[in-house]
This record gives sequence, structure tokens and C-alpha cells, in this order.
Amino acid sequence: MALAEAMMLGVPSVTSFTGGTSFLAHDEVSALFFPPGDEAMCAYQLERVLTDKGLAERLSTAAREIAMKRNDQYKIVYHYLDLYLQVIGDNKGGGHDYPQMLKLP
Repeated sequence: MALAEAMMLGVPSVTSFTGGTSFLAHDEVSALFFPPGDEAMCAYQLERVLTDKGLAERLSTAAREIAMKRNDQYKIVYHYLDLYLQVIGDNKGGGHDYPQMLKLP
């Protein structure tokens, strides 16, 4: 969760290849990665992000862009509305005008 939240805020991040981190970010694109337990590589990646302003800005921009797409509130709402409508027997799925139904932009 820490990486997902940092990405949403555009915080340049250094993380290990553990859990779901590699599904959230891309090494050298939206975060800097290091192997679990490799303290030297962790320190190196931290030094890079703290001393290279251009790198930090690129990571920040890419991370925020990825997080905004992944967490698009309308996409998520529409997906769950489709699921709910399928469960209650309206099998159109995806054929609804949700912005009009919900008075959304």
C-alpha cells in the first residue's frame, strides 16, 4: 500500500522486488527497485533518487500517471456497476449510460 499511495502522490520511490510492487511500478520508469535483502543496492538507489533531480522528476511524473490511470474513479465505479447489474439479471454489461444515470460528468 505504501508504494501505491506514494505513486498516487507522485513521490519518487525506492522499493524491493517483493509482494506486488512489480505489478504497481516499473523499474527505472516509475520507481527504483532493488533485490530483497540487498542493502547496498537499496542504498545506491536511494542515493540516486535523492541526488538526481531529473531522475526524481521523471519517476514522479510516471508514477503519478500510472496511479491516476489505475485508480480512475469513474472506470472503477462503472466496472462495479456493470458487475452489480449482471448479478441482478441485467446482462447488458457495459451498455449503460452511467454518467447520465448517475448525473456524473
